[in-house]
Amino acid sequence: MTTIPIFRVGTRRLRPELLRDMGVSLRLEGKILQSDQALAMQDRSRTLVYAQPGARFAGLLFYIDQTRGMATKVEKIVDEGSARGWAEDFLKRFEFHPNPPRDKRFLVAFETYSYEANAVTYDGKERAKKPVGIEVASRISLNSVAVIGPRAKVRMLFKDQEIPTWVHCSVWGSLGLVAEKDLLSEHDAVRLVRDRLHDRRGAKVATDIVNVRLAYYLGEYRGGPDLLLPYYFIEVEFKESKGNERSDSQGPGQVIQVPACP
Repeated sequence: MTTIPIFRVGTRRLRPELLRDMGVSLRLEGKILQSDQALAMQDRSRTLVYAQPGARFAGLLFYIDQTRGMATKVEKIVDEGSARGWAEDFLKRFEFHPNPPRDKRFLVAFETYSYEANAVTYDGKERAKKPVGIEVASRISLNSVAVIGPRAKVRMLFKDQEIPTWVHCSVWGSLGLVAEKDLLSEHDAVRLVRDRLHDRRGAKVATDIVNVRLAYYLGEYRGGPDLLLPYYFIEVEFKESKGNERSDSQGPGQVIQVPACP
């Protein structure tokens, strides 16, 4: 792959009636509050809100039940199949699947997966990992390149009921092709990171490149052109040093983001 497409992101405007239907699915009833930037419903302990186009997290649907702490242990967690089934039905019914571009050369893949969520507890003597619920999450890719970021993912946490206690749903409404740009090679991206670290820390700091990942990133909306852009995410590990001697022991790490289109 020597070129990579750049897309403009479109966010759908949600109708109040649709948010009310979502509230019914979550057993949440209440008056709908609305402004130019958001729709919301809430009762004494639960909140459902959707960020409209132009808001900082445009396209994000967020729900939380504050009576159930995310790390609180429950007597029996919900069945994993039931949790995933509820999540997939909700996403399909309210169209929280990312739409593909009109250009048929570009394909969007979307899937959900689930796993047991755990929390570390401490009883004053020892720490233990305890199951606290089932989490359902998403994987999104565009022509086999992963799409990540706060506005390109689905996550739900289920505890002891088939209704989630926490929901984060955020996918785009439309994608329009803007241009196809030359793709920076992985080798050149790593070299840029090494040069940057050398200038900043000097040659005495030993580093290892642990992982290099090409992905599209959809972050917060900042008021400019809303674009889906590719980056290399390069994980660097800094080796510990003692005086003037380098050590092979594991040191701190950092993920450095490099634009994939020079």
